Parts: sequence; structure tokens; C-alpha cells
Amino acid sequence: MVGNHGRKGPKAEDETVAGTAIQYLSLNSKFPVLVIKDFRPRSTKHDSCFRYGVCYDGSPKSKKTLDIVLSLMQKRDKLVTITVKEEAIKEDDSAMREYLKSRCEASGITKYECVFLPHAKDLLVY
Repeated sequence: MVGNHGRKGPKAEDETVAGTAIQYLSLNSKFPVLVIKDFRPRSTKHDSCFRYGVCYDGSPKSKKTLDIVLSLMQKRDKLVTITVKEEAIKEDDSAMREYLKSRCEASGITKYECVFLPHAKDLLVY
């Protein structure tokens, strides 16, 4: 997660501008980056809740990413984890769900959802 304003303050003149740090990250990252900007402040949301998403496959890197995201969240926020079931993922759904549940509960996050998507090759119809 990267903030959308820095030393110069919020980008009030154009809500589509994300800032130089996010632009640099999106153009120079060694990994795929998805940037979604919700310009509405927490105070204007009906549930005062931000929503976070994490691509999770059970690897050490995804576990580290999960922990970083959980550390950024407030207890009222919601987390959605997305896992694409590939052959390389040996861990079963129930073990992943249990791990994610334990990490969320340890961080005080009560609103979370685990989404498991089939691999694209499994969706092919001949």
C-alpha cells in the first residue's frame, strides 16, 4: 500500500492522479502491480471501512504480503484474499482458510473472505 499524497499534500486538482511514488512503483516494479484508488475518505463511507485485497498462494512471499497488509488495516476494515488454484499449490483450501483465519484473528480483523478461483486452463471448454 502506498499513500496517495506526500509532502505537497493531496492531489486535489485531479482525483485520477495517484502521485509520483505510485507512478514509479507501477512502472518500475519487478512484480505485477495492481493500483486501485478509492478517492473517498474513510469518513464519507457508510461503514467507515476500507477494503483490502491480497493475492495469496501460501508461499513465503504471499504470507509476508498478508502480514504487511494486516498491519496496515484497522479492525473495522475488510480483507479479501484471492487464490488461483494452480497445480503447484499443494496446500488444500481448508488449510489455507485456517491459516488466513488465524492471521486475521491475531491482527483483530473480523471481516475477511477467502476466494478460490480455478486456474484458467481448468475453465477451457472443448
